[in-house]
Amino acid sequence: MRSLCEELRITTMRLFLAINLDGPTTRILASCQQPLRQCAEARLSFPGHFHLTLKFLGDVEPAQLPLLRQALSPIRFAPFRLSLAALGSFPGRGKPRVIWIGVSPWAPLNALQQQIETQLSGLFPADASFHPHLTLARIKQLNNRAALNKALQQCPPINHRIEVQELSLLRSHLERSGARYETLLTIPATLEENEPHCSIDPTNGTC
Repeated sequence: MRSLCEELRITTMRLFLAINLDGPTTRILASCQQPLRQCAEARLSFPGHFHLTLKFLGDVEPAQLPLLRQALSPIRFAPFRLSLAALGSFPGRGKPRVIWIGVSPWAPLNALQQQIETQLSGLFPADASFHPHLTLARIKQLNNRAALNKALQQCPPINHRIEVQELSLLRSHLERSGARYETLLTIPATLEENEPHCSIDPTNGTC
């Protein structure tokens, strides 16, 4: 007999909106993880799982997918570039649980994320805050802070740009071998660079 949690996984889809990363970016992030291997308590993110999450939607019923696609269809944005920034951790004080690398500038990401929030208003709760980052590792229980600090200090400086050309709606499949991600929808950047994104009319969802 299946548990309630197992039944929910079968009847719902775990969805989120994110920016997928290209091969060169994935390889650079994997190289940033190498010093963290010295810290036995760090559980490294699988390189194939790197993505920049803009909004986590949670468990969604399949019947909601057409409505979700329709809600996202007015989103418009121009291609933009991001640079990998400094390492950080959540929480900022005390024992860290997540080791991440930041991105900059935030302005185009904030603009895109705000469009998402506007379009999904009424369908999904708004996020209280948005802190764009790429997760390198998770730590369940930290017993050796000195080893972690040493590993973080050995991470090399990074000079790499990410070309953002599209936004993806992803589904997470939780399997015994780990998570597997499936792209359900791709929203390409259709505006010209430096062209302001459209102001969405809340009465009809159009520009």
